[in-house]
Amino acid sequence: GSGVPLLDGYWERLDDASYVVGEGVARLNPRLYLIWKTAGYCTPYHQDVHVPPHFTLYNQTSGASAFHFLPLLLGEYATLVGRRDGPSRLKELLQRLDGEGVGEVATLGPKQMLLILPGGAHGVYVPR
Repeated sequence: GSGVPLLDGYWERLDDASYVVGEGVARLNPRLYLIWKTAGYCTPYHQDVHVPPHFTLYNQTSGASAFHFLPLLLGEYATLVGRRDGPSRLKELLQRLDGEGVGEVATLGPKQMLLILPGGAHGVYVPR
């Protein structure tokens, strides 16, 4: 265990749930990731690929996070545009994709959970 009773108990409950699903289907990553997100926190578009198949369960404890989901290649392209051409070009690309109906946004608040599926990319933003 981690030596942190709260985290160890949480992991044990998740491990029990993954056993019910079936060991051949998925296995639980023995690491739990605590991501300290403050106002203005932002990630590039990515996949959570730590343990395949990469189903990621986000549990928001306080505040809010906005998740933007895109098809994998478009998410990778959006990250490239943002890094190479800057925020204004990224904004143009995202507005164009939104106008075409590509992508989805999910806002997560306290005590809410979100399941990330392995088929696409996502970026996360914490509002100020």
